[in-house]
Amino acid sequence: MPTNKLIASISKGGLICALLVVIALLLSLNLNFLQTLTPPHEPPLACRTATPEQAESLLRHHFPDLEIIDISAQPKGTADPSCLLSVELLANAEIPSTRGFVYVLPDGEHFLNGPLMNRSSNLSTIGDGAKVPVLSDEDAKLSRDLEVLSKVAEMIEAGGVAVTSSPDSQETAIDTLIGDMSGLPNQIVFHSENKKPVYIAFDPMCMHCQKVFADQEQIATRFGARLVWIPTYSTGDSQTYSAHLIKALNSKGGMATARDLMAMIMGNPTIDVALLNSLFGEPSERDFARLEESAAYLRAMMGREELGTPLVAFKTGPAPEDSTLFNGYAPIEDFGSLLNY
Repeated sequence: MPTNKLIASISKGGLICALLVVIALLLSLNLNFLQTLTPPHEPPLACRTATPEQAESLLRHHFPDLEIIDISAQPKGTADPSCLLSVELLANAEIPSTRGFVYVLPDGEHFLNGPLMNRSSNLSTIGDGAKVPVLSDEDAKLSRDLEVLSKVAEMIEAGGVAVTSSPDSQETAIDTLIGDMSGLPNQIVFHSENKKPVYIAFDPMCMHCQKVFADQEQIATRFGARLVWIPTYSTGDSQTYSAHLIKALNSKGGMATARDLMAMIMGNPTIDVALLNSLFGEPSERDFARLEESAAYLRAMMGREELGTPLVAFKTGPAPEDSTLFNGYAPIEDFGSLLNY
C-alpha cells in the first residue's frame, strides 16, 4: 500500500476513535448531570402515631377512673404498625365489665370508640345504598332482651354478683337468654356427662373469662355443671382467636380438637395470632362467617354498653324465675350456692 494511503487510513481510524471517546465523555457527563437533578431515593415516611402520654391524657379527661392495660401501634400477629394507637383499658378500674378498646388518632386529640370493621364484619345495605352495620332478626331479638337485662346489669357489682331476686320481666329475660344461648351454634362443651348446663359467652382475650376457665374443673366436679362455652369477640385479635376455635370445632377432630385448642389459648394469655396461624393455618372466610352466628351476642351486649364478657347464665331450678346471670368473674362458691337443685 502506498504511504499516503496508509497515512490516510490511519488518520481516518484515529478520527473515528476520537469521535467515540468524545461521545462516551458526553454521555458520561450527561448521566452525571441527570443524577444531580434526580433526588436520592428515600424510604416512605413511617406512620406517625399519638404518643402514649397524649393518649392517656386524652382518655383520662373522659374517664378519670380509668386503668390502661396496654397501648400499642402494632396489633398482635401483624408485622406493620397502624396509624391508630390501640388502647386497651378499663374505663373504671374498679368495674371489670368496663374493659374494652379505643383507638387514638395521630393528632392525639381525638379517639374512636366502637368496632373497627373488616371484610368479615356483618354489613347490610339500606336507604340510599350506604353500608352500615345492621342487626339481624336474631340480634334484634337479643337486643330487646338485653334492654331488660340492662336493668339487671345495674344491680351487678364489680367482680360478678348473681341476680336471683328481681322483677318478673328481668327473670323472664334471663330465662329467655338462657334458652337462646342453649340453641346457639359454636358451643364448646366441657364435662358433657353432667346434667346442669352453664352457658358462658366469652372472649378469648378476656382475663376474667380465663379465670372462669381455670375454675371450671372444680365447678364441674363439685357441683355437677356442664360448661358450655360460646366464643365471641371484642377486638380484631380476639376475633381471630375465636375464628380459630370455630375452625377447630369444624375440623376432623371436632369437639376434642376445639377443647384442646381452647385450653391452649385460655391457659396461655401471651400466645399470639401469628403463632396460631403458623401452627394451624389461618382461619377461612367461612370460619369467620360461622363465628358471627354466635358473636351476635357480643354485638348486642357491647352495643348497649351494659354487659360484657364473661356472660354466665344458668338455671337454678325448673321455673322461669329460677334463672341466674353473672357478668364478670364469680368465685367458685357463688356457683355452688346456686347449682344445688
